[in-house]
Order: sequence, then structure tokens, then C-alpha cells
Amino acid sequence: FQPENTPQVLSLTNEYFHQFPCAVVGMDVAAGEDHFDTDSHLKALLSSSSEGETIPLTLHAGEVPERGGSNVVKAIETYGARRIGHGYQIIQEDPKVLNELIQKYPKTHFETCLDSSVQTGGWIKEPKSTSNDPSPWMDHPANTFLQKGISMSINSDDPSVFNTSLTWQWRTAIHKMKWTRQDCHRVLLDTIQASFATNDEQEILQRRVTNFFETNNTTNNGDAAASLVFTDRVHYEDE
Repeated sequence: FQPENTPQVLSLTNEYFHQFPCAVVGMDVAAGEDHFDTDSHLKALLSSSSEGETIPLTLHAGEVPERGGSNVVKAIETYGARRIGHGYQIIQEDPKVLNELIQKYPKTHFETCLDSSVQTGGWIKEPKSTSNDPSPWMDHPANTFLQKGISMSINSDDPSVFNTSLTWQWRTAIHKMKWTRQDCHRVLLDTIQASFATNDEQEILQRRVTNFFETNNTTNNGDAAASLVFTDRVHYEDE
């Protein structure tokens, strides 16, 4: 998503915004973070509205160390993004900034992509000397978001590029990051709440998810989900 394409993309977004059945519901600014240096998208994005309604926006920010957590702050406070793609660096640089940001913008949602965070260098997969668990995945920023009660989701990023799938990301969260059924339930509800679906659609989806967890509460007294078996595509390595 290059700056020179922004006006055209915005024009199409406005034209098809909520024009179902083939509707545009929001915009995603991805493909690097260089635009934060020049604010080349900013003027067009700030004018992105349709009949007085602001178009929901998600931005990739704070993915890799060389870009830094400051881009996350700028994406939220200046660009008005409701969702942040990745955002790991704001945790790894200064957790206090994250705490202050979430207090000010509590509905901010972080889209975490486990496999791609390793392959892009967004997170260095190595165990901390203080960790009591041998799995380095316990130290992934997604676990920090979860423990802090910050709205987040599990995503595949690009399945073909990273040789993975959404199912395999959940396998990693459950088996390697030790997520419980309660954790999975909460993250799924966060995912729906942060979507660009209508309020009515969100309520329907959340009820379906909650009903599933209530009627399929069979693993380890409803706590750990580790006994679940995944037969989806295997990741490029296995710990």
C-alpha cells in the first residue's frame, strides 16, 4: 500500500463503503512502515470519511525493531487506527508507554501473527534466563497482551509466504504458549469485538462462540486446551 495509491484506494473505499453484498468495511495500511517518516498517507487518511462516518482503519506499526514502538503511538493518536498490525515493539521497548496508551485508548486492538513475527525478526525466539518454562514461546508479546487484558487476536499473516495457517497459529498458542480454554474464549470474543462488522453481527458471532465453549467443555475440566489435536499444516520447525 504505497502513498501514491492512497487517493485511489480511498475513492474506491468511499464508493463501496457498506455497499453490500460486496461491501468495503475498512482499510488496512500494510507493506512496511516507511510512510510514518514522511506522513505521506496521513493527509488522505485523515480525510477518509463517507457521509460523515469515519472509515475504520488498521495500520501495521511497530512490527520490527528498526521501526520502533513510536510508530504504534503515532498510528493510534495521529492516524486514528482502531487496530494495530503486530505492534510488538511497544512492549519490547517501553511497556509503560503501552500501559498509558491503553488507558487512553482502551479499545485499541492488536493483531498478532505468531509465525511471521519470528520470520520477520519482529520477535526473537529465544528463552529468557529468568523463564521457568523451556519454551521460548512463553515470552512472545502476544502473551504479554493477553496477561495485560489488552484486546488482541491471532492471525496467520500471509499463509503462503510463511507456510502456515490460522489453525496452526492457534496450535502454537495452545501447545507452546499454554493458553487455556478461557484464554482462547476471551481472545475470540476480543477478535469479534474489534472486527469491522456491525454491532448486531458481532453479537451474533459472540453468542455462537460462547455457545461452542459452553457445550464443548470437555478438556481438562474446562481449563487447559492442550489435549486438543491439530492436524493442520505443520510449521517449518517443531520444538
